[in-house]
Amino acid sequence: MSDELKPCSICGSPGIQMWGPEENIIKCSNDSFCHNALYGMYFKEWQNRPLEDSLEKDLCDLKDELKEVAAVGMRDGLVAIAWYQKYTELKHNLASSLEANKWHLVSSEGYPSEDKSYFAYCADSGDHWTAEEYYSADNGWSVFDGVSVVAWMPLPAPPQEIDPEEVPQQ
Repeated sequence: MSDELKPCSICGSPGIQMWGPEENIIKCSNDSFCHNALYGMYFKEWQNRPLEDSLEKDLCDLKDELKEVAAVGMRDGLVAIAWYQKYTELKHNLASSLEANKWHLVSSEGYPSEDKSYFAYCADSGDHWTAEEYYSADNGWSVFDGVSVVAWMPLPAPPQEIDPEEVPQQ
């Protein structure tokens, strides 16, 4: 795993390292709009992007295969076509994954298509916050009167198990 700090998995803003005596805690720098700015998480959890990492590895493998095909002089055009199709599919999967992890503004992009819980950016008269809220096509958002959902995104995957050795001792 690279030591270079990845951007926030929710909003793409830079992460902030918050060092303690035995800790390496990261949070999002986007204090006004991102849930990851509210809570710090361990470096390993912040960096964990299993889907993107897997797709990136697949893309690197395909690039290596292309170099091999080019080295043999592309005797078989079908190999190049199959490689290109696989490469295009992986790029599409990566783009879809990144699209799923972005905020959707209600004003321009509308409402979710499925009835389930979402990560919602809520606002009322002068205050704003993020919360998990349920959306139903029949009943709308399950929020209190006077609260509006300004933006929404799918809930992130639950955190992976954390290595007990990485948990600071109290």
